[in-house]
Amino acid sequence: MAGWSPRMRCSPRSIPRPARCWGTRPTPGSSRPRPAIAAARRAFDTTSWATDVDLRIRCLEQLHQALVAQRDELAALTIAEVGATPALTQGAQLDQPIEIVRYYADLLKGYPLTEDLGNIESRGMQHHRWVEKEAAGVVAAIIAYNYPNQLALAKLRPRWPPAARWCSRAPRTRR
Repeated sequence: MAGWSPRMRCSPRSIPRPARCWGTRPTPGSSRPRPAIAAARRAFDTTSWATDVDLRIRCLEQLHQALVAQRDELAALTIAEVGATPALTQGAQLDQPIEIVRYYADLLKGYPLTEDLGNIESRGMQHHRWVEKEAAGVVAAIIAYNYPNQLALAKLRPRWPPAARWCSRAPRTRR
């Protein structure tokens, strides 16, 4: 693994009342996600991360543990940045999104990544059919201000590939 990337340029972030700086945020730009996307592509091409279920479960469990351990700090940041109340951080603003990570770790433990569809006879021959499922991508997203924890952690959810016609927009046709 290559390790951490150097820190990119950041801008100060302040709380409107009282007017004081409480941290920095990355300076936005279209080039920001490119290194992460390239790293994900390399990992997909050169490692077994997309098919190593135990590794993915372990990573999700570690992420969940880290979020739980930093829960109070994350709540303070959410209150300061978003203007959420402490009560909202106990639900949709923080605690429920943290549980999304736990949910997907638990779901993956029993999720069938290989599904045997059995044999079928076609044109006088037997054909064995099965479905293989694996991770297929990386998300580079702009997270809205109103529920940032939920929006960021919900990106962990499974998504069907856009090539699956029954779940994506139909291609435009010429008239």
